[in-house]
Amino acid sequence: MNFTRISSSTSLFYNRTWNERVAWACVYSVEGILIFAGNTLALVIFLQPSFVSKKSIYFVISLTVADLITGVTVMLAVNSISKVNEEKGLATIEIVQLWFDIFSGCASIYSLTAIAIERFCAIFWPFKQRLVKTRTYLISIGAVWFLSLSIPSVTILHTICCPGDESLQIAIGYFMMCFGLSCIGTVVLSYLSIWIKISYCNRQIQPDLANRRIKRLTTTLLLVTLVSVATLVPNFVILIVQVICPTCLSSLFPRQYYAIANFLFYANSFANFIIYTCRMREFRSEIAKIFCKCVNVLHFFRKCQRNVNPELNHDSNASTVSQTQPTLIGMKVLHIY
Repeated sequence: MNFTRISSSTSLFYNRTWNERVAWACVYSVEGILIFAGNTLALVIFLQPSFVSKKSIYFVISLTVADLITGVTVMLAVNSISKVNEEKGLATIEIVQLWFDIFSGCASIYSLTAIAIERFCAIFWPFKQRLVKTRTYLISIGAVWFLSLSIPSVTILHTICCPGDESLQIAIGYFMMCFGLSCIGTVVLSYLSIWIKISYCNRQIQPDLANRRIKRLTTTLLLVTLVSVATLVPNFVILIVQVICPTCLSSLFPRQYYAIANFLFYANSFANFIIYTCRMREFRSEIAKIFCKCVNVLHFFRKCQRNVNPELNHDSNASTVSQTQPTLIGMKVLHIY
């Protein structure tokens, strides 16, 4: 597990005090709950007919699922931190967390790359992009998840079957490093080309409603990508150093760097939900609808409770009358005299 990010996220707590482990466990717990709740709400909204009808949202749904899996990974990290001193079952926890951590990270990176390529095609060839069938989008999403599943699965199988052989681990580490750099390069080139196209080449085109929606969606997804890349850089630096010079980790990075890098990487999954809320008007309206439905459900249950227990209303009315009656009598007596 020398080249993987998760090896550092669990082993960095071995020499920590109990207070430090409790503090980071609380931080990760709050973060995991926010990630899971926010992306669950986002997934429910994106599966609404108004969003599913747009093919460009398919890759956003894929990214949302990856962020949802990240929330599960954070809770597994909390479990690993709490059991860091226990010998029984620690290897199983580390293996499960290793698989989920690599899987969620790969799914996020590949989904962001697919989003960048799709936006590039939508800006440069808008008419051809509209003619692309839904099957093509589903095949692309399937390829993203196949790659995301294959890398952690091969890593886990090799770790279990050949724990002493590091040749395949090094090969997978170099593959992840090169493929990750190629994905980041593809994202940067795609959005740089989009920016040039929108800024300098589209001035002669009238800004109709469809073009404005495309530009707004592209800007929103660009913000998502920039935030994701910015929060990914610290962990990616760790990966590069682990592949090239594993013995240099302790001298190059302080002990707190690993925990902060993991926190930033996980926080990206909740930041996407915040960006969706701030940039997408339809997303905000769907959140308002869900909130109104929840309020109506609460009112409905309160009415049902009152209908089932009418004695409560009778007692409350009787107590109100009994409290107000002496005052009225006193006022009448005072008026007579």
